[in-house]
Amino acid sequence: MPKNKWIVIWWLAGFLPGCLSVSNTGQAGGKDYVDEPDWSQSNGDDDSQSDDDFGDDDLLSDDDVGSDDDADGVGGPTSELQLPFLEGEAWQLTRSYNEGSHMDYGYDWVDDRYALDFALAGCDPWRKPIYPVREGTVEVVGYDDDGYGNYVLIDHGQGYKSRYAHFDEAQVYAGQEVTQNDVIGLCGNSGYVLGSACPEHPGTHLHFAFYKDGDGAVPEPMSGHVDFQTGCWYGHHGYIDCDGDGSPDEPLGDDDDVDPGDDDSDSDDDTWGDDDLADDDSDPQSDDDTTPDCLDNDGDGYGVGADCLGEDCNDSHSQIYPGAPEQEDAWDNDCDSLIDEGTDSYDDDGDGYTEHGGDCNDSDATISPSATEIECDGVDQDCSSSDFCPDPNDCDYTVPLEISTIQEAIDLAVTSEIVCVEAGNYYEDLVFVGEDITVRSLDGWEATHLYGVGTDMYDQTVLAENNETSATVLEGFTVHGVGGRVIVMTGAALTLRQLYLPVTVSYTGIIIENSPGAVVHNVRIEGADSYGIMMGGATTQAELSNLVVLDADHSGLNVSNDAEFTLYNSVFYSEGYGGVWITSGYGHVENSIFMGHSYYGLHLDDPAYTLTSDYNTNYDNDHGDWSVYVTPGTGNTTEDPLFTDPTNHDFTLQPGSPCLNAGNSSSSYNNSDGTRNHKGAYGGPYGESW
Repeated sequence: MPKNKWIVIWWLAGFLPGCLSVSNTGQAGGKDYVDEPDWSQSNGDDDSQSDDDFGDDDLLSDDDVGSDDDADGVGGPTSELQLPFLEGEAWQLTRSYNEGSHMDYGYDWVDDRYALDFALAGCDPWRKPIYPVREGTVEVVGYDDDGYGNYVLIDHGQGYKSRYAHFDEAQVYAGQEVTQNDVIGLCGNSGYVLGSACPEHPGTHLHFAFYKDGDGAVPEPMSGHVDFQTGCWYGHHGYIDCDGDGSPDEPLGDDDDVDPGDDDSDSDDDTWGDDDLADDDSDPQSDDDTTPDCLDNDGDGYGVGADCLGEDCNDSHSQIYPGAPEQEDAWDNDCDSLIDEGTDSYDDDGDGYTEHGGDCNDSDATISPSATEIECDGVDQDCSSSDFCPDPNDCDYTVPLEISTIQEAIDLAVTSEIVCVEAGNYYEDLVFVGEDITVRSLDGWEATHLYGVGTDMYDQTVLAENNETSATVLEGFTVHGVGGRVIVMTGAALTLRQLYLPVTVSYTGIIIENSPGAVVHNVRIEGADSYGIMMGGATTQAELSNLVVLDADHSGLNVSNDAEFTLYNSVFYSEGYGGVWITSGYGHVENSIFMGHSYYGLHLDDPAYTLTSDYNTNYDNDHGDWSVYVTPGTGNTTEDPLFTDPTNHDFTLQPGSPCLNAGNSSSSYNNSDGTRNHKGAYGGPYGESW
């Protein structure tokens, strides 16, 4: 399109009320949308006030992974920038610099004067993979309802950052290092967008912005492109098509796009060497000037360019191109946008359906379009592409997909609601606010880490002090301490499940104080400077089971001030003084193992209190297995428990261990498979819950 015509379009865009309508020339349907964000949450940021929704540079410290002041990437020249979509694809620029909502909103890292919006025709961009323009570190994975929707902010180092907005779903987590080959999100229409090109998902497009030191920056050159123009289609390696005919324009070698009256006598596009799109020597890979006009990375004759046999949907795999034989191999071999669709006309399993007839597994007669779906078994019986499995987590809030931080979700949740947390590293302190809610990781403690940041005077990572009951659950996290204590419940009684506390920088792992009804199941605590667990207060009553507590400098469990507890199926190993140490309190211990302590496995200071022991094993404790005031009952032994590898903290039991099937024989203590209780942390009703 002539440049003076673009000037007219830009001039008209300035008078449109908040939106720009762009017709996808040569493609089915048109597109118009509005993506002007509402920044009213920003508090008029003057760089003196935190603005965590938008990454204000005075929010976080310089050594934090989300810091806006320190570089998390390697930087580099802008010539290294690549378009944020798959190589081999061409996307239309539907809004360019300083158009419509692309303006400076007056806040650090929200200067979008040089933002670019990209889309494909119709519904084609929906859930297309989006890639970083350069390697870097994911700083924010957030959600902004009035503007960006689901967005990802990446720090590239040397003051450069990039934002990718309106995702249907982000595919990365904060702190993750990414390259240009990593999918960071799926294109969508979240946030404030409107459009008509795709009725099912209106306004679907990618909003991309590039920043330098908090201000908008021109992302040029990017994949060889400069001077981005609305309406043109852009691809990698300098591919550009501004008239929408599907053939590249200058400088790629289609001078008919520039001069429709081309008389074949000019060759103003010799960069690619196709002056008239004619194939004068009948060779599909070259033209009259012998220079191939086809980007064909895998050498199969298909790719991007006028001389290719056709556009290649996977130009890194030579067996994938239009018309290739379709196979059952998880690839779209013939490039018809259908993966592994049936081509076999034989009914191999005799169920009346063939691959060609929609049978998604023609080697199993129980799997066909007429089969009955069995929910949640991991098999798609009726070939519907779904296992029809209801969400077992029943999440009311999901972090960070719906809510940016865990604490924000806790503040919003009310009694009986569930906060689900996706895998990742979370740098925040948590304070429960009196509602009996569940905070649960979706991927377990190995993948979900909570790091305290020390906002409280005692520097605990998790605090409950507002009369929460055991209906308040924290489950499935690695919880790192930042100072004195890791988890504190005082005047409240949480249920803690499936947690790992590496307490190497903290005085105590868990404090339970005046907490009637606290429950701690399947928790591992390592390396506390003093105590693994401290209990105190006459109203404290706690049920502890399936614990692994090791390497505390003082004792694994310390009880005082008339607190009361029961402890089942646990392992206490190599504590400085002892496994369980009661100064003034009451306890009953059963089906547990105490080994390698400097003083006692079980110790009671004062005969005015009681500590009873049944079906426990004490071994290799320097001063003795039970101190004088402990009351040993039934089934206690003193032999080697034969742990699998205690030196490397593997406290499962070897075959032949005397602790196997040696706990209390009552059925209420049975292992989960119904056999008699194994002593230690991996036996009893919760032994399989690790």
